[in-house]
Amino acid sequence: MILAASVDPGPHLYWLSSRAAGTTALVLASASVFVGALRAGGLAGGDVRGSRRRLELGIIHECLGLATIFALLIHGFVLMGDKFASQSFVDIAVPFVGPYHPGPNGIGIICGYLFIVLGLTYYVRDRIGDARWMMVHRVTLLAWLGSFVHTLGEGTERHKAWFLAVIFLPAAAALVVLVMRLTSGRGRQPAPQRTA
Repeated sequence: MILAASVDPGPHLYWLSSRAAGTTALVLASASVFVGALRAGGLAGGDVRGSRRRLELGIIHECLGLATIFALLIHGFVLMGDKFASQSFVDIAVPFVGPYHPGPNGIGIICGYLFIVLGLTYYVRDRIGDARWMMVHRVTLLAWLGSFVHTLGEGTERHKAWFLAVIFLPAAAALVVLVMRLTSGRGRQPAPQRTA
């Protein structure tokens, strides 16, 4: 215990912060998929209380999506301060260019862009139309799955049971709700009409 308390995290603070933000982003993304599938699959209920619940779930889904984007930005950009890893802006912004695990890292960068762009399409939904938006929004699932490829391909904690539990338990819950949605035969609930 004394030894652990005497270790200075200073030289590794950027690396530790990036790992923590990356893990947070993955857990938040899983939670967002869970809530989004719960809402879109009509699993919140079909009565008046269910309608209100869907609205609340929509707000939670939106907040989780924005929090995921924020955590992703921290995950990438904080690495530029790490003297040991020496990541440049190009290394963290251009897929497959950086020297550190270029394959999984490149997949992670692409997935990060997909999360950001697809998450923000909600705010232009009126312009692109609900049907087109839903089709585009579903691609977020590919970014979510690709994030696991990124994490398991280069994550420094990927062989530790506690870490696998942290990332896979929320993902398992999201997958259960996705399967329930697909097998329930219920489509997406109509989006609430916006008033001018």
